[in-house]
Amino acid sequence: MSFPLPTEWAALRAALAFLTRLPVGAVATDPATTARAVAYYPAAGLLVGACLAGASLVPLPTPLAAVLLVALWWRLTGGLHLDGLADWSDALAACADREKTLALLRDPACGPAGAAAVVLVLATKAAALASLPAAAWPWALAAAPLAARSLLPLAFATTPCARREGFAHAAAMGGRGARPWLAGSAGLLLALALAGAGAAGVLLAGLGALFWRWRRTALERFGGLSGDGAGALVELAEALFLALLAGWLAWTGAPR
Repeated sequence: MSFPLPTEWAALRAALAFLTRLPVGAVATDPATTARAVAYYPAAGLLVGACLAGASLVPLPTPLAAVLLVALWWRLTGGLHLDGLADWSDALAACADREKTLALLRDPACGPAGAAAVVLVLATKAAALASLPAAAWPWALAAAPLAARSLLPLAFATTPCARREGFAHAAAMGGRGARPWLAGSAGLLLALALAGAGAAGVLLAGLGALFWRWRRTALERFGGLSGDGAGALVELAEALFLALLAGWLAWTGAPR
């Protein structure tokens, strides 16, 4: 199996352009590149994590540093996933009718359920970071974005799209074949390796439970995957990863 380098480079840049606000210049947005970019979503997460890990080395008081790192996290992604989380939460809270629920995803306004979800996720990230030993921050911050975005290729591979239009439908074409499974599995394994063997089982079980619950909700309430649902999955997975890691280290007293 061969992968033309220009095509793969274009797909990587497309993944970075969509999932981050890092300066990558103009990128291709055709359906084929959008689909191939799905396999590079974990790489985008790794790059976000590397930026956060580097920033965590700046010596600051712990609570202030935790809040500033979460703010940087938001800035690196442009709030894309938080917007998806807000829209997804508002749609879930509003009604049970599938068509009305899907229509609410298009509403740019943020309702009380969406606002509450965003606040809770950001607070969980900051609190979990502040609970972690400072020495654990670099590898924890490198692992969490990687693990969350490694779930996306698996989501596209296992979950049908709610609509037959839009970005999510184009990206879903990248869920076919072995590429998304290889990319998602490799990203998850690397994230768990960064977290350490002791916490790996707890993290994998927690992420697996979240993914199962998210997928079931997406199918039952929306009829499948949407862009907002994918964003919600990323934010929830990042917060859960840090919270489980902080809880594991506090319970075991392990150094990492």
